[in-house]
Amino acid sequence: MFFNESTGSKDIRWIKFKFLVSSLHKRIVSRVLGLEEEKGRVLPPLIDTEKFSNQHRERDIENLFVGVLSEAKGLENMRKMFSKKSITLIGRSVDGRKPGFGDFLGQVSNEKVPEYMNRARNFVFMPRWPEPQ
Repeated sequence: MFFNESTGSKDIRWIKFKFLVSSLHKRIVSRVLGLEEEKGRVLPPLIDTEKFSNQHRERDIENLFVGVLSEAKGLENMRKMFSKKSITLIGRSVDGRKPGFGDFLGQVSNEKVPEYMNRARNFVFMPRWPEPQ
C-alpha cells in the first residue's frame, strides 16, 4: 500500500502511472490494484550490451549458472538435474557451503562474468518459482 499525503490514507487509487519489470508484472499489478494497464510502462532491460555481447570465444563450458546459490534460484532443481552432468556454478552460496555438485567457482568479479558467459554453451536458469516474463 501507498500512503496518500493529501488524504492521509493508505490508498492506491491516486497512482497515476507505474513502472514495471515485465509485461506479466504489468498485467498482474494493474488487475490487483485496479489500475488502467495502459498507464504503466515496462522498463527495458538494464544490460550493458557492450560487455554482454558475443566475443566469439571457444565455448568450453557446457552449462553455466550465474547468481546466488539458493533454493529460490533453483539450487535443488540444479542439484537433481546436474548431479551427473557438467555444470559450472558462479555466485555466492546463501548458506556459505559449497553446493556439492558441479564446478563451484564461488563469487567472481563483475568484470569476469561476461567472459564466463561467452565461454558457455548453455546458460542454466531453473528457479523454484517462475519469474515474470
